[in-house]
This record gives sequence, C-alpha cells and structure tokens, in this order.
Amino acid sequence: MSLTNVTAANAGNYQVVVTGPGGSVTSSVAALIVATSPLIYQTVLNSDGSVSLSCVSQPSSTNVLLCTTNLLPPVFWQPLSTKVAGDDGDWHYTDTDAVNWQMRFYRSTTQ
Repeated sequence: MSLTNVTAANAGNYQVVVTGPGGSVTSSVAALIVATSPLIYQTVLNSDGSVSLSCVSQPSSTNVLLCTTNLLPPVFWQPLSTKVAGDDGDWHYTDTDAVNWQMRFYRSTTQ
C-alpha cells in the first residue's frame, strides 16, 4: 500500500508488515504528521490566566507566533515568539501576557 496526495486525514500511526517464505515481521510504529503550514491545533486557558498554544508545522521549521487584539482593518499582528519545530513538527508557546483578560487572536507563519 502507498499513500499519495496525502492530507491531514491521513495523519496517524502506521506499521509495515513484511511477509515472505521465512515468515513475517512487523515494523515499529511510525507517526505520520501532515503539516503544510503552521497550525495551532490546541489552545488552553490556564488557571493563572495565561494561554498555552500547541502547534504543528513542518519538522525542524522556524515558525513565528503572532497576536493581535483587534481583527478590524488595519490589523496589526505583533510577533510573540519564534520557535523551531521539533523532529515531529510539534511546538508550544505559553502567552503569559494574556493574563490581563484582553481578547487576543493568534496566528502562526513559517520564516
């Protein structure tokens, strides 16, 4: 089996089973992460008022997290952090400046 035109729906854990005259062997589990651009996939409001964001992008890519308090034009996005994604594409940021309870909007880009 092969995967072509992979989308986020194909993400998950996969194993390979190879069978031959001598029997069969199963590979270890490999995680398939599909991230073509940075994606904020989870936000958590912490008890201290800070906001934790979990993101995914291309493995080892450099990403910039931005925020704004207003989406009415003109929108001024302020950089909060630059993060390098891990080998699995995962990266995290905790916005400790969100504790003033002001509404904030987030987005991420790749450098």
